[in-house]
Amino acid sequence: MSMIDCPYCGTSIHHGYTVCTGCHAVIEYGPPKWIGVPLMLVGALIGLAAGSWMAFFGIFLGGLFAASYLFRNSVRASR
Repeated sequence: MSMIDCPYCGTSIHHGYTVCTGCHAVIEYGPPKWIGVPLMLVGALIGLAAGSWMAFFGIFLGGLFAASYLFRNSVRASR
């Protein structure tokens, strides 16, 4: 199993843990939670311009899948 270092205290923890064992910071994996808002706005603008709600859903869902792929190795910590 791979190890990651906590950005706050430097403790090495196993990848997959959700709490740092040293400073108890919360570890999150994957895309940030705010990524859906810009995708929804862009999808709505393009969907309105194209006159199709299918364009909105296609851009929104496609963007979420792309973000989950691009951020698959992303690790963030917060206190």
